[in-house]
Amino acid sequence: MTHSAADDTVYVLRPPGEDPEVILRAARLVLHEGPYRQLAGALGLPASWPVVLADYGRLVVTHSRDDDAVYVLRPPGQDPAAILRAARLVLPEGPYGELADQLGVPAGLPMP
Repeated sequence: MTHSAADDTVYVLRPPGEDPEVILRAARLVLHEGPYRQLAGALGLPASWPVVLADYGRLVVTHSRDDDAVYVLRPPGQDPAAILRAARLVLPEGPYGELADQLGVPAGLPMP
């Protein structure tokens, strides 16, 4: 799931038949209030759907372009290298390097 600030479009890639509740929980992590409410309406769910702060079965890395903050939700004890592999998919070089430094892993870690 991603949000284009340029035209305020929300893009959702999901497996066929995915539960709308799962989509909305993921959306809560990346969308601002307006697009979140519109997506909730399109999914037929109330916009006040409970916010899940962390799903301990999954690793989530996202990046806010507004303030350049990086958000990582991870299961306890998650290998820092696994976090960097996920981060490599969504972060520009600068925030990726800072996250690598915070995790104590070289930013040049080979990616599988």
